[in-house]
Amino acid sequence: MTYTFKLSQRLSRLRLSPVLFTAFILSCTPGDDLVGPPVSGPIGILISPDSTVVAPNQSVQFQTSSRLGVLAFAVAPGVPPRVSRSAPGGFRSTSSNGSGGGSPVTWSATGGTVDSLGIYTAGNVSGSYQVIARTNGMADTAVVKIVTLAAIGLTPASAEVPIGGTQQFIATGRMSDSSTSPTGVTWNASGGTISPEGLYTAGPAAGSYRVIAVQMGGALADTSEVTVTASSSPLPAPPAPPPSPPGLPILPGQSIQSFVDANPAGTTFLIKAGRHLRQSVVPKNGNVFRCEAGTILDGETVTTYAFSRVGSGPDSVRIVGCIIQNYNPPAQSGAIQAGWASPSDGTLGWIVDSSEVRYNAHAGIRIGDHMMIRWSYVHHNGAIGITGIGDTVLIENTEIAYNNYQLAGGLGFESGGTKFVRTRGLVLRNNIVHHNEGPGLWLDIDNDGFLIENNRVEDNHQDGIFIEISYGGVIRDNTVRRNGLNDVRRVSWPWGAGINIAASGGSGLDIYQNRLEGNAHGVSLIQQSRGNSPRAPFAPYLVQNVWVHHNVITLESGSLGASELADDTGTNGIYSRNNRFENNTYTLNGLVAPFHWMGYKTSAQWVSAGQDLTGNFTP
Repeated sequence: MTYTFKLSQRLSRLRLSPVLFTAFILSCTPGDDLVGPPVSGPIGILISPDSTVVAPNQSVQFQTSSRLGVLAFAVAPGVPPRVSRSAPGGFRSTSSNGSGGGSPVTWSATGGTVDSLGIYTAGNVSGSYQVIARTNGMADTAVVKIVTLAAIGLTPASAEVPIGGTQQFIATGRMSDSSTSPTGVTWNASGGTISPEGLYTAGPAAGSYRVIAVQMGGALADTSEVTVTASSSPLPAPPAPPPSPPGLPILPGQSIQSFVDANPAGTTFLIKAGRHLRQSVVPKNGNVFRCEAGTILDGETVTTYAFSRVGSGPDSVRIVGCIIQNYNPPAQSGAIQAGWASPSDGTLGWIVDSSEVRYNAHAGIRIGDHMMIRWSYVHHNGAIGITGIGDTVLIENTEIAYNNYQLAGGLGFESGGTKFVRTRGLVLRNNIVHHNEGPGLWLDIDNDGFLIENNRVEDNHQDGIFIEISYGGVIRDNTVRRNGLNDVRRVSWPWGAGINIAASGGSGLDIYQNRLEGNAHGVSLIQQSRGNSPRAPFAPYLVQNVWVHHNVITLESGSLGASELADDTGTNGIYSRNNRFENNTYTLNGLVAPFHWMGYKTSAQWVSAGQDLTGNFTP
């Protein structure tokens, strides 16, 4: 999603042209006693964006705006010269070279080059540099930070893996400004094998070994120590599926669809251990698919769906204990496809239980109505873990991790852990959501009546819990840590928050008893110009009736803000729509002004604005 820079934060930087002011004063004598005539025209210049972070040789477009106003000069005997200023015209936009009625803009830059159109191309040396625009004696400066890859960091630094066991390793780039970012690496390992995604599988011999990640196309590297053990306590596992009929057995190599076609609705099938290749199943109502331990349905990157709908059916399908991998669904679709683009396309009552859905091309699972996903592991899918439209959906006790791990889904469209659209009564409970490239739990477009509780949301690239152009619900008792620290938008505006509410609120959004630690921002409320819902009741997308209370918000290294209300519309309407912060506890880690209410505020100024009157603040 795009974002805007807050122009009002920079009005204090506007200054009268010193050339114009000096010339006028020198033309007056001590005996003069006159006023005017008033002079109207530009009284300042503004560069946008005012700051940005780029990689070497990356280009970015800068543009300028001019501030229109009226200048009245007054000189009288014995009275110092004075200037009065009014600004009925606001900002006048110009193009990057000053066309469109304004005087030409002259550009200059350090640390790189800038052309006559304001396109800056970064050099190869990291550091902070400037882009300067000048016209008619006026000037403004933007800050450009060039960051380079300084080191590769490999986590975990050491691991103990049983023979035949697996361990996921993650390579992260540490940039020259101490921030971190995903980076491409090649993997090498001893004592076992390692996949291109960093999944290490221990070999048959116990001993001490290494995993090495080397910068792709470079020389930077890091090493982790691996101890392969002859025995180990078993890894934690979800509860065993409840007892059920044995089912009609299906062996590897047999067609699952043929068994479905040959048997009535409601039949239970037992999919036997082994690899079932390129299987694609359209169930009948009430079918149950139980997988033995060691059963893998593998699409081999060719087959589109493992299980899919036709029209709005079938209903009441259950998938238990299966590993589903390497399917190739199209964009916005899942290897398990229980719904599609509208509520009428959705199935009813599907259950995914104790299953692992991994390494599929776009989404792992697309939901339908009244769907349940529980005790499952949804990870390393190409763009997103779980997505879709549906009413009365429950997702609980599920781990959602490392989705969009190769950034194939980009950032901001449909990527990360989850994205839900047009849901009613959605419940997200007791899940672990971590290391997704994008938001962790994302509700976007007309979601209402949701409950997000008791989840652990950690280390996601963008916002931890993100509610966008939606309505009311409850967010409570979640632990939200270290989200948004790599979000490039976090420096200029309160994106990358632990909890972010954007153009949402409806009849009431209650956020309480959450623990937020070390996120780029704590709780952010951002009003954007998003219009009204195109669907009944056609309500406007407004941040309103949001109550943030009894949360514990701790800022750590990399944190930039605590509680922030920001308005991108220029109306400041967000400050008068019953949005309030009460009884929150803050540890500010030395940040002086980590609050935003019509500008950045200290804790004392935040309280003076009527927020957290009974809050607790530790500097």
